[in-house]
Amino acid sequence: DYFLGGRVKLDSSMAYEAVRLRVAEPLGMTIDEAAWHIRHQIDGVMGQELYMRTALNSGTDPKEFTAFAVGGAGPAHAAGVSEFADIRRIALPPFAGAFGAFGTLTMDLVQTYEKGRKLIMRMPGADEFEAATVVALNEQIGELLGSAQRDIAEEGLDPADISFVVEIQISYGMQRQTLDITHPSLHIDSVADLAALFEQFETTYAENFGEGSTSPESGAEVRLVRLNVVGTSEKPSLSTYEIVHDVPVPMGSRSVLWDLERGSEDTPVYRLDSLSPGGVIDGPALVEAEDSVSAVPRGWTYRLDEHLMGWMEKQS
Repeated sequence: DYFLGGRVKLDSSMAYEAVRLRVAEPLGMTIDEAAWHIRHQIDGVMGQELYMRTALNSGTDPKEFTAFAVGGAGPAHAAGVSEFADIRRIALPPFAGAFGAFGTLTMDLVQTYEKGRKLIMRMPGADEFEAATVVALNEQIGELLGSAQRDIAEEGLDPADISFVVEIQISYGMQRQTLDITHPSLHIDSVADLAALFEQFETTYAENFGEGSTSPESGAEVRLVRLNVVGTSEKPSLSTYEIVHDVPVPMGSRSVLWDLERGSEDTPVYRLDSLSPGGVIDGPALVEAEDSVSAVPRGWTYRLDEHLMGWMEKQS
């Protein structure tokens, strides 16, 4: 009843009928079972993808991450996805449904120019860096800078509002794993700059993959040169509200199927615009905004901070 603040009414009977015809009857399930399994599979697939990109691909602990629940459906699925991803903290912007538009309007303008070319920074087993690579890198940076300056002029951008950031993609010799290392200027002055880039590469490599993973004896290669053109935009200031720790009061309740074993449960429903910063809601609960619904399962809490950002946290 509160979709878009109640301005658009949803017909739940049509949703029931779609699930009955398309899923429940063909699979010999009840409508509730079918709907629950649909939701469970969606959350599982997305959650496992997040887990693979953190724990499996980069070796980091998902518990150290905060998930951002954005888009109209983000807050509804956030806890379910996070359970599969082993993430315990979720940030929910007060305008989740329009968060993408907000980001587009406030983000910096970034245009990226790249040239891929393999260059030897240092031969395997050698101590010295290649002077010829200094010349080749400066040629590539110059070409990228020329393209960027041409585009800036054609787009009518003010050069005074533009900054340039050079990134050098480096790997150990004959290895596939690369890291992007930022160079502090638009020119490589000498082999000493190559040495500084390699030192930064080694430090970052050790931070990402462990102290024993570095392989300086393998030499080093440049795989790609990137020039980022950044035009900063004015950032809005966030309003700050007093933390009052009021006890949240639900606006009503409705039946929710949180899990099949318990069956449907009468669940309190809170309105986001009626909540005060600091108050904590224990799941199961629903927090309705005009453009989204935050589903807070059992074992999770929900609260607003001083900027009206919502936070869901899994309890131990």
